[in-house]
Amino acid sequence: LTLWRIPGALKEEVSDVKKPPVLLVAGLQADGMQWVFHRPDLAHAFILSKGGYDVWIINNRGTRWSDTHTTLSNKSYEYWQWDWEEMGTKDLPATIDHIIAETGFESVSYIGHSMGTTQLLAGAALDPEYFNKKINLAVFYAPPFSIKNSPSTSDRIASNPHILPII
Repeated sequence: LTLWRIPGALKEEVSDVKKPPVLLVAGLQADGMQWVFHRPDLAHAFILSKGGYDVWIINNRGTRWSDTHTTLSNKSYEYWQWDWEEMGTKDLPATIDHIIAETGFESVSYIGHSMGTTQLLAGAALDPEYFNKKINLAVFYAPPFSIKNSPSTSDRIASNPHILPII
């Protein structure tokens, strides 16, 4: 996993003031660029940074910024054997714990888009005690219910459990 950090706004003087951390998690078929790829006055990450937050952006498994593994090739079948549940129960806690250790705060705010909401919902459903303690606010942009009616062919294929093992 790759984690980006924007601890302050451009040209902001460094100070000892601790800023509350916020974690941004991108949607399906997207990566952390979704939060920064715009003018600074419109990009979520820069708006939050300018607003006094310590911004953290995770690049989920399989994205161009998180496509390596310590022992597996990203071209191997085994590399791709994970799902939203693992992203919610393994990746998010590891990321959140790292942010808490780095910042000294006891919890983080969370903003997820699409699959980023699914990850938190999966993790919180399976480990509510952890997420109730570590997430102080969750904001969900476009939480998906199902992707089987998506206009994207790859989404429709991925949503069919009978087709995926064939591919």
